[in-house]
Amino acid sequence: MADGETVPVEGLKPGTVLWSVNGNGSPLPAIVASAGERKAEVLRISASGQREALLATPEHPVLTARGWIAAANLRLDDSVLTVDAWSESPHVSIISPADFRHAAQTHPDELSGFLRTASDVSRDQPQFAWRKIRSIRSEGSPESVYSFECIPAHTYICNGFVVHNCRYCQNFDISQRRKVEGIAVEPQDVVRMTLEQGCQGLAYTYNQPTIFMEFARDIGMAARKAGLMNIFVSNGYDTPEAVAEMPKFLDCITVDFKGSGETKFVQRYIGIPNADPIFDTIQRIRDTKATHIEITDLIIPQVGDDLDAARKLSKFVYDELGPETPIHFLRFHPDYKMNEFPWTPQETLEKHCAVAKEEGLKYVYIGNLGGHPLEHTYCPGCGAIAIRRYQFDITGWYLDKHNKCKKCGTQIPIVGKLEKTFKEDRFYSVLHHR
Repeated sequence: MADGETVPVEGLKPGTVLWSVNGNGSPLPAIVASAGERKAEVLRISASGQREALLATPEHPVLTARGWIAAANLRLDDSVLTVDAWSESPHVSIISPADFRHAAQTHPDELSGFLRTASDVSRDQPQFAWRKIRSIRSEGSPESVYSFECIPAHTYICNGFVVHNCRYCQNFDISQRRKVEGIAVEPQDVVRMTLEQGCQGLAYTYNQPTIFMEFARDIGMAARKAGLMNIFVSNGYDTPEAVAEMPKFLDCITVDFKGSGETKFVQRYIGIPNADPIFDTIQRIRDTKATHIEITDLIIPQVGDDLDAARKLSKFVYDELGPETPIHFLRFHPDYKMNEFPWTPQETLEKHCAVAKEEGLKYVYIGNLGGHPLEHTYCPGCGAIAIRRYQFDITGWYLDKHNKCKKCGTQIPIVGKLEKTFKEDRFYSVLHHR
């Protein structure tokens, strides 16, 4: 801790002042902004000259000479930054201007608490040294682990090791994989495999697709020539240059909000000052008049379920994209480093849907809640079910060949037609289709 004492990790709580390290490798006080507990696999990491080992989950970032590396990807020849000694300093720089601005934008309440407790900071500061990793081994069965968000630099010292906090990911089993999996393919290989499966198109997802924009574009252009559709699942934090590439191949994009883009939520849990760049991206894509847009919004209980924020988002969708733009409110499930929050209650999702409908949106859905009536598409003309769904499956299709409601004739703005599933198996190995 920053007062020179040590405390068991389970004893840390919001408001606790710790020692951290800034981007220049200098000592920096930090305050715990939030804390969580869960069960997970643990690795025991030992370094030469360190009395205690670091116990960390496989995905937890550790500062090495190669940069921030997930614990599971550490090597025995890696050097890690550790506390070498403690020395008295006549002056403690509480927070740099850059760190202050970041904390003020993303954690204003915690920053105020940090400044109030600055007097607790000891004059004894940690001195750092690089040490070689001596051993890495699994502790076996899952056990209780603790995660923290520390400001201003999002780093802290644990058992003498410099580590980073990283808490939020609903798809951590994919995004935090410990090794690169898959096969090397060319764009034409992806198109061929898609056609072999009898699919209507390709979805680029489960990593932000603009990370591999050039590869996605090359696949997409080849796919379009082959008569396939292309869909992005995006966080919307895209550059104008990326948006300019989209009309060449992209038919549809769904932009994923978290917590309705509410400012305090995105500051704390996503680490951005606000969601304005996402709204800007949506407007740029709209202006291309080439790509269909849908909106999803992950609703996190207690911290990301503000109905006023949902109303603001719904009004934006209505005003900027139109009343026929679909919006999907998704159920949160506790996972990775956000196990302290419960599953989103059904009632909460229904309230969000009601708000969106009040703002004039015609196609409002609930996601991640199989069997709920708001999985279906309803005809805005007569209220009858136009498309019946259960999770990813279409279980009823009540449109004619022109995609009009069979009951009242209202045109439903859906592109494409109902296709028979080519195979029963939804997932398959690409190794069989090389």
